[in-house]
Amino acid sequence: MDTAKGNDNNKLTKIDRLVAVASGAFCATFDAIWTEDISLFDAYNIGSDEVENIVNKIAESKITRGKSLKGKSLDETIGNLEREYPMLGDELTNDFGGGTQHHLRDFSHHPTPLGLMFSILMQFTGKGYGTDTTGRFVSYKLPSWKKPSFVQGIYLGTVEWLFHMISDIAGSSGSVAKGKPGTGLPGPMLSAVKMLSSVPGVRNIAGKTTERRGGGPVAVYDFSQTCSKLFNGTLLADVEGHGIPFDFRTELGIVSESIANKQYIPVIMNELVVSAFYSVSRFIDEIDKCSVNNLSDLSNIDVRRCLPWSNAPLRHMRMISSVTFSTIDITTAGVKAAIKNKGDKKGFALDLLQDVNYWGLGDFFLATNSEAVAAVSKAYRYFSDIVNKKKDEILASIPNGEEWLYTIKMAGSTYGTVAGIGTPIGFVSAAIGVYTELEKSFKEYAAAKKMRVETEQICAARIKELKENQEIIDRAVSDYFVEYYELFDLAFKKMDHAIVTNDSDEFIEGNTMIQKKLGYDTQFENQEEFDGLMDMDDSFKL
Repeated sequence: MDTAKGNDNNKLTKIDRLVAVASGAFCATFDAIWTEDISLFDAYNIGSDEVENIVNKIAESKITRGKSLKGKSLDETIGNLEREYPMLGDELTNDFGGGTQHHLRDFSHHPTPLGLMFSILMQFTGKGYGTDTTGRFVSYKLPSWKKPSFVQGIYLGTVEWLFHMISDIAGSSGSVAKGKPGTGLPGPMLSAVKMLSSVPGVRNIAGKTTERRGGGPVAVYDFSQTCSKLFNGTLLADVEGHGIPFDFRTELGIVSESIANKQYIPVIMNELVVSAFYSVSRFIDEIDKCSVNNLSDLSNIDVRRCLPWSNAPLRHMRMISSVTFSTIDITTAGVKAAIKNKGDKKGFALDLLQDVNYWGLGDFFLATNSEAVAAVSKAYRYFSDIVNKKKDEILASIPNGEEWLYTIKMAGSTYGTVAGIGTPIGFVSAAIGVYTELEKSFKEYAAAKKMRVETEQICAARIKELKENQEIIDRAVSDYFVEYYELFDLAFKKMDHAIVTNDSDEFIEGNTMIQKKLGYDTQFENQEEFDGLMDMDDSFKL
C-alpha cells in the first residue's frame, strides 16, 4: 500500500475515500437484492397497537398525578389524559389549520427535543410557533397567556407537555369514540422534515405552487404541502385506495417492520467494513513507522492509533460511506417505484417509502450530525482564538493592561459583577462595583481587616488609572469593531441574499470577504473554482 507509507493517521487518503465509497455502494447493492420491502399499512397498524398499549400503561400507572387515569376504553383514557394535562398551545388550533393539521404545523406539538424547546419558549413568550397554511414560519399570540414563574414555566413546558403528547399520539378522544383513528402526532422523521421545510433557503429552493384561495391567488410552498399530505394520509394509499397517515404511529411501526425485515444488516456491514479497513490500514502504517522486523518489535506500536474510535479520518469515512449507501438506496427505490407506478403519484410515493432502508437513513443522519458537531467545534475554537488574540492586542495597547485585568479578577467576588465587563464603560463600572461589594462584605469579617485594607488600596489605585486611561480603552476597542463590523455586516448580507436567490457565487463571495479579512488564504472564490477543487484527487486542506 504505497499510499499508506508514511501516512499521517489524522489524514484522509485517496484510498480511504475509495474504500468508503466502495463499501457504501456494495452494501447498498446487497440491501437492494437481499432486503425485503416493508409495508407502511402494516407499520401503521402495528404502531397503532403499540401506541394504544403505551397510552394505557402510562395512564394506569401512578405517575399521572398519583392516580390511575385509565378508562374502560381507549377514548375514555385519552379523554382523562386530555382533561388532566391540557396544553396552552391548543388555544391556537384554528390558527394552525384546525384539527387535521395543527399537530403538524404547531411546533410545540412535535414529540422531539426541538418540540420541547418550542414548548418551553411558548410558556415564557406567550406565543405559539409553527407554519401557516402556505408553509412560512409564523408565530401567534396566546389569548389567555399569563407570564409564569421560572419554575412553573419549566414544569408546564416539560412535564405537562410530555403527558399531553402521550394523550395526543393515539388521536383525539372524540375521533376514537367514533371508531376513527383521529389525528395523531408527527413522528421524529416528519417533525424534522416539517421544521426544515420552513427554513427560508430550503423553502425557496423547493419551489412553490400558486393556488386560488379566498379572494385570489396564494403561493403555497411545495415542500411544506408535501409534509401536510404525508401527515394527513392523502399522499400515500394502499392498493385498495385507503390513505395511510405518516404520523408517530406509522414511524413507530416502521421500526418494528425494519427490524423484522433485517434492514439493519447491510448498514452494520457498511460500518464494519469501513472500521475494519481503517484499523488494518493504520496498523500497517504503524508497522512501517516503527520499523517492525520481528514479533518483539510489535510492542513498539501504539495500538490506540489503530483502534476505530472517534477521530477525524474515520468520521469522514463513515460519512462518505453512509451518504453513498443512502444515495444509492433512495435512487434504486425511486427507479423501482417509477417503473412500477407509471403516472400514479400516490403509488410511487408509497412504494418509494416502503423500499427505503430506514436504518440507512438513521445512520446517514448520525454521520452527518457528527460532521456538523465537529465543524461547529472547529469554528468555535477558530473564533475563540481570534477573540483571545484581539483581547491580547487591546490589553497590550493599555498601560499595565494585564496587571489591571489580574487585579479586577482577584477582586471580583460575584460572577454577575464581573460579567458586566463588556465595554470600556462597563469595564470601569464593574471595577467600581467590585470595590463597593468588597467594602461591604469585608465589614462583616473583622479577621479580614488586613486583607480588606490591602485590597482597597490596590483597587483604588487601579480604578484611578482606569478612569485616567478610559479614552485609550475606548479608542482601542472601537477602532477594532468599526474596522471589522462593517465588512462582516456586508459579507453576511451578501450570504443571506444568496440563500434567498439561490446564487452560489454571491454566497462564496461573502464567505471569501470574511476569510481574507481574517488573514486566511481562500481555496476558491466562485462556483467554478469550487467545482474544480472538488474534482482534484489531492486531500482537502481545511
